[in-house]
Amino acid sequence: MLHFKKQSAGKDMKVIRGVAKLIFLAGCSLLLLIVSFLLTKRFTRIWFQMINRLLCKSLGVRILHTLDKSKSSPLESIGTSGTLIMANHVSYLDAVVLSALFPCTFVAKSEVGSWPLVGALSRRLGVLFLKRASLSHRVSLVKRLKTRLSQDSVLVFPEGTTTDETTPQQHNWKHGQIWSAAQAKAKVTLVGIHYENQRSMAWIGDTKLVPHLWNFLCGSGVNVYVSIMEFENIELLSSLNNREKSNFFFKKLCLLCENSQSEAYLCQSNPVQRSQVQLHSLI
Repeated sequence: MLHFKKQSAGKDMKVIRGVAKLIFLAGCSLLLLIVSFLLTKRFTRIWFQMINRLLCKSLGVRILHTLDKSKSSPLESIGTSGTLIMANHVSYLDAVVLSALFPCTFVAKSEVGSWPLVGALSRRLGVLFLKRASLSHRVSLVKRLKTRLSQDSVLVFPEGTTTDETTPQQHNWKHGQIWSAAQAKAKVTLVGIHYENQRSMAWIGDTKLVPHLWNFLCGSGVNVYVSIMEFENIELLSSLNNREKSNFFFKKLCLLCENSQSEAYLCQSNPVQRSQVQLHSLI
């Protein structure tokens, strides 16, 4: 009987935790939407970054990165414009994590524009929407991305879909965004993401968003391991054609993802060596 009561109390606490986080998430989104009508898009993105940092702390999303004392933080070298940020895509949390790190706008599937609250907020943030089934729309997006990169930092997920695999899947990898970056003479920043319990954190296939999000909110949070690499001058790859440049960045991103996975594995599975890994929170 006592064991049953403890289980029941544990479930009740999870529900209370989930409801509290859901209310906080909705409140932050609504507040940001209201503020976006009062500020320019540039300042709205700065607010968006601040809100996402607050969300990460409140939702228990801990963003960790190996500390290299010989270099300054990669974040310090990334400006507010002229950077194409490319990352592997695992979950809806990717956008929250990366927005907490970088003041940027996004490329997102057109369906996001019709989501309640999120769609309106996305439009205020200047998100570039893509109709994935339309070839002409994809071509148009590449041109719009080139123009936008002269003004902003833009986050793209070159796979165009989520996966629970450690590294991006080459058969899903799109090449057009590299042409945009090269034409705009933009910097390129790669971010390899790996989640603690990646299989369960991944939002893939026919998994419904609301139940998946609810399970996460009822939990105690998650560690997210990221590896970051910045390329200041894409023109150094001028001897390569566009597909070769894209494949170059694909391979680099795969290495970053594997590095993040190694960090996660070492910290979770090897208590003896865990203390030897210098990790620091990026926010």
